[in-house]
Amino acid sequence: FTYEGSFWVFGGRTPTLEGLEDLYRFELNKQTWKKVGVRGVSPSPRWGTSISKADKKTFHFYGGCDILNTYDDLYNFDLETQQWSMNTIQTLGSSEPLSLHSCGSFQGKLYSIFGGTYSITGTLSEYVQIINYNVLYEPPNEIAQDWKNLYLSQQFSDCSIKVKNKTFSAHKLVLFARSKKLYNLIEKSPNNTITIDDSEISDPILMKILLLFIYCNEITDSDVSNILPDHFYQLISFCQKFNLFSLSRKLELILTEQVTATNLFSVLQISEKLNLLTLKLHCLYIIRIQRSKI
Repeated sequence: FTYEGSFWVFGGRTPTLEGLEDLYRFELNKQTWKKVGVRGVSPSPRWGTSISKADKKTFHFYGGCDILNTYDDLYNFDLETQQWSMNTIQTLGSSEPLSLHSCGSFQGKLYSIFGGTYSITGTLSEYVQIINYNVLYEPPNEIAQDWKNLYLSQQFSDCSIKVKNKTFSAHKLVLFARSKKLYNLIEKSPNNTITIDDSEISDPILMKILLLFIYCNEITDSDVSNILPDHFYQLISFCQKFNLFSLSRKLELILTEQVTATNLFSVLQISEKLNLLTLKLHCLYIIRIQRSKI
């Protein structure tokens, strides 16, 4: 699975069919492997375990097998604390121990959604199996929606940001909490109003994207689906200037998914100017595998 620019790998087996219980992390920026030091009781040595994302920092590990056993246990791993914990399973349906399958989490339930090998018969599953277990569930972020509604309503706003002929109303309290550099710039300006130069942000839609993220910490692919690489450059450069590092990282990953043979070299230039190593490595990888098409 992936988390914050790294690939994480759990378990596996040796050529002599000995199960493994180690957790490794491959850091894309450094191109290095690192064994992760963990706390708590980890799953027993095994392979064929499914991994599914529970929330922003927690993953579920279900089932798997070793040379003698197939498992139906469920473990949680917290990526921030690097802590293992065994989940208390409350079965709402019947299931068998399963390995070499895939799972997904949705609204507090864990679903085995494809294939797998059963422990009793050793045969492959030929159908979708739904295994309902109570697992962690992160409800919709109502606070983020409330802050978004506050921004869109413009009520109680006490400062303004101008981009070309568009004026955006904002709240200094929010800016202070999210970007002190931007807050300080507004606080020192006449009438609590600043004008962003065209060389920094050339299109008002870009400022709308920035402010929505500042207020509710969210951005989707659809928000930037029509944004050109040059606009990504402006957005990420603005984020770096005003310490909006989490948005800068999200934009870098979104731009990575939008690299094509047509825009490859312009995106590569952006990665070099802004020191975006993940994006640069991705561009160089595409150059290497698609030389005949470029």
